[in-house]
Amino acid sequence: MEKSLVLSVSARAGCYRHIQISDNATLYKLHEAILDSFEFFDDHMHAFFMNNRAWDEDAGFVCPSGDLDYARGFSDKVKLSKFCLKKGDKFLYPKLR
Repeated sequence: MEKSLVLSVSARAGCYRHIQISDNATLYKLHEAILDSFEFFDDHMHAFFMNNRAWDEDAGFVCPSGDLDYARGFSDKVKLSKFCLKKGDKFLYPKLR
């Protein structure tokens, strides 16, 4: 059964958005939703580190054009449901150059 998630995303202290998204959505779709919610341009590569530890290759997922040398997979291939997210879980979404 598809569930809906509400994620709190912080760009910096005091600047955040709440994003509602299906747990059936990919990390790439979450990336797009984050950019839209902050009205940012998609001008940088992105990555998600699902264990909240930057550059941990065992938990990293990069944009489709990214480098798998420090990631487990591509963000357009993995769904949010894979992570069984629950209230209080944290993960990183750093801007890459």
